[in-house]
Amino acid sequence: VFPDGIPYIFKDANGADYVPGASGIFFISVQDPQNYVITYERTGVLYINPSGDHLRKIRTYLDCVEENFGDPDGLNYIAHYRYINPNDETIYILEGPDNQLTGPAAYSGELPFMFLPGEGTFQIRFDGNTLKWELTSRDSTHKSSTTSLANLNSARCAAGFITEDFFTNSFIIYPNPVNGILFIDQQLSERVTLDVFDLYGILHTTRILDGRSGPVTHEIDMSGYYEGMYILRFSMQDDVQVYSVIKE
Repeated sequence: VFPDGIPYIFKDANGADYVPGASGIFFISVQDPQNYVITYERTGVLYINPSGDHLRKIRTYLDCVEENFGDPDGLNYIAHYRYINPNDETIYILEGPDNQLTGPAAYSGELPFMFLPGEGTFQIRFDGNTLKWELTSRDSTHKSSTTSLANLNSARCAAGFITEDFFTNSFIIYPNPVNGILFIDQQLSERVTLDVFDLYGILHTTRILDGRSGPVTHEIDMSGYYEGMYILRFSMQDDVQVYSVIKE
């Protein structure tokens, strides 16, 4: 069928071919042979990170630990982690040796693997034993690791800390998980660009959020989205913030 070897094809979410030096997410397929039909059980995905001495490592933080007593799985604490990607480009670090949770703690939750420019948060339920998030990323031309530890003695989340919905001084985003309309309360008095990505890096919608006339609530209809995690990127005049929501 392929006397000269298998001709692989790499295309991004917009159908553009991969070119040497490009970074991003590319879907892998095989050139259709004559007289055969290829059926894919699962689409191959290739993640290509940018390179160069301009890259700076992703920084990680434990913001606080929230008490979660009465959890049916005995995971009576929630670790609230945060990361900052200071680069202008998205960095992909799949779960594995360079992106892992270790320690004696029992836990439940998913690590992020797509780090858009700016800041993002996520939560992990755990039993109070030591839980360590280790992340290794490029810093200039070499790798550099950061570690953030959580346990039952870590600093508690302050009273009023919002756990079910993401909160900043600029936005309140709810409900999370969402199965229909996602509401975004904007407190920031400027025009903001909102991009919604899935975990393959596919852009699903772009909206301009205008808060110059005062606080306003925006609505994003996610009823037609597939189930899974989505990334919300808010691009402001002097900052970029990234958050995630779960579509059920």
